[in-house]
Amino acid sequence: MAADCPRRGARAVLCAALVCLALDACGSQGCPHVDLPEIEAPDASVPSLWGTEEPVQDVVVVQGIVNRRPAGGGQPSPLRGATVTMMADVDGNGTYQDGEWSTVFTDREGRYRAQLLVPAGTLLVVTYRGEGVAPLYRTVTAAPRANIKLTVTLTEMQVLECRPGACAIPGHALQLRGVPDGLSGSARVFNPVEEPNVIPGHLEDAERRVLLTAVFAFVELKGEDGQELNTVDPAVDLQMRVPRQSWRLLRDMSPGTPRVEVPLYRFDAWRGQWLREGEGYLVDEDGLVLPEQSLAAIHDGTWSNGVAVRGSVGRTGYWNVDWAVPEIGCLTGRVLGRDGLPAEGATVSARGSAYVGASRATTVLADGRFCVEVLRSDRMGEDLDQDGFPNERHRVALRFAHRGLVYDAREHEPSSVSATCGGGCADLGTIVLSQDNELVPRICEVHGVLVDRRGELARGVSVFGWDATLDVGQWTLACSLGDVTCEFLTRTDAEGTFMIRTAMLDELNVLAASSGTVATGHESARSGTMLLRSCPAEPVQLVLDSGMDVYDVDVHADGDVITWEPPLRVTQLDVRMGNGRVKWSVTANGPGFLPPVRYGVVPDGALGYSSSDAGPGSLSSGDEVEVFLGGRGEEGYPYQGRGELDVE
Repeated sequence: MAADCPRRGARAVLCAALVCLALDACGSQGCPHVDLPEIEAPDASVPSLWGTEEPVQDVVVVQGIVNRRPAGGGQPSPLRGATVTMMADVDGNGTYQDGEWSTVFTDREGRYRAQLLVPAGTLLVVTYRGEGVAPLYRTVTAAPRANIKLTVTLTEMQVLECRPGACAIPGHALQLRGVPDGLSGSARVFNPVEEPNVIPGHLEDAERRVLLTAVFAFVELKGEDGQELNTVDPAVDLQMRVPRQSWRLLRDMSPGTPRVEVPLYRFDAWRGQWLREGEGYLVDEDGLVLPEQSLAAIHDGTWSNGVAVRGSVGRTGYWNVDWAVPEIGCLTGRVLGRDGLPAEGATVSARGSAYVGASRATTVLADGRFCVEVLRSDRMGEDLDQDGFPNERHRVALRFAHRGLVYDAREHEPSSVSATCGGGCADLGTIVLSQDNELVPRICEVHGVLVDRRGELARGVSVFGWDATLDVGQWTLACSLGDVTCEFLTRTDAEGTFMIRTAMLDELNVLAASSGTVATGHESARSGTMLLRSCPAEPVQLVLDSGMDVYDVDVHADGDVITWEPPLRVTQLDVRMGNGRVKWSVTANGPGFLPPVRYGVVPDGALGYSSSDAGPGSLSSGDEVEVFLGGRGEEGYPYQGRGELDVE
């Protein structure tokens, strides 16, 4: 499918480029280049970013701020020049024509305002893109006179490190195998428990079933000409690490086979929904296939190695490991504004408090009625969200945005009865938006202790705290009131303790990160994050559960015996002739192999390759030996490294 753009002229180029950028629809040919216009900041006389003006007729307004979050952590900052595209297939013909899409660019403060003529009940897809960041997608069921506030944070991606046939991001949280030569790119793996606000769209499949997600990732690949690829032919093997918090969700789709199969979903930016496309299977971080018997240890947390999902994908973009819940529930009611009248055009969103997931946002109708579809509660003996706790009442938190303000409509418990917005929903009665339930920025002070994966105190590590739903102006205002000084960045002391004090509106992200040189040729990085739904009254414990070590490797050869320092496990060893042709290669078929390695002798647990049917011959002057480290250190963090030697 493609948008109907003019065939000639500057407007045709602009249309084609914007649709490409918004929908990742460029394919192997890339997108036309467009110079972004200079966008001036809104008039300083405007009293509020959101304003109080009401959209007219069927116009839907979307406005907010786009922020950029550094890959290594830290306070997000406004993203200038980001592309914001609104799309709505108003006539339902499967294409976006003139009048069904609108694109704007953020100003120097990351602010934007876009509008589109949309009738009631239309699915609105809003796309956010910027250079070097993973795109983000928001979906809203629109209604007339809606003024929707969407403040988003785009996360910086990590550059893929590629070698022949394979690419990975540092720490091997994501790996691609079977990558054609000459490709490059970036990627990012997300933890849905700690980063729910960056999940694209809403967690529903094409049949509007609630999805329970274990992990999701974004992959961007570029050809030798630097153009983004939409498809990869032949398909590549994608492997992404599953965060420990999601292990309980993992289930076997096909019991009785030698491995644990799991479903793979791809986010279709055109339709604004997740589509089931194939399946993957569980492996450990060394790439070994996990048998079905391993699920018990994975579920109870005693599994000692990492868990990852591997599967074949033929497209770039967002991929997810999900389980679709066959039956859902819903909440309905009537909402009144502060003037006592129906809050027409207000936006209502619902997110799980006792489960990971969010529903499609929707807008309130002229009579004040609204309806949101959510995960229903468990029936007797049922564990619908697969968290190991049956018979749960699945609490759902409701938020309303109306006339520039955000309101907390508390948590509610859907019944265990299956229902949709077509009928049978639990009716919450009348909800009144008032000063009493308005969400306003407040100062939150968080005390805690930081430990590593072994439970040992982590000293001298930077800790950040921020609320992604706040813009810089709101944060500055909240932190300037009273005698309290905000300290959103600090370091742990000799006891591993920390204190951050910052402005909070709806939720607080806390991140600890450190990186640096441990010794000559040894770089180390550690990080840990947590999401706080409310300001904690008691100290919290933050764990550096992610990290990696990178080594410079010294390779030595004594006759036919090859060794390396540091003497860690290697995943691949290549010997090339002077012309660059591979002479002999050894690839680990498991956790890797240790030195020494005798040239021509394949170590245990490895696979060997020789370019000659007569065998690899001998190690000769002019040959080049290259080794790639890969494994997990004593502290439990993965390591990698590379070294080479020119044989004399």
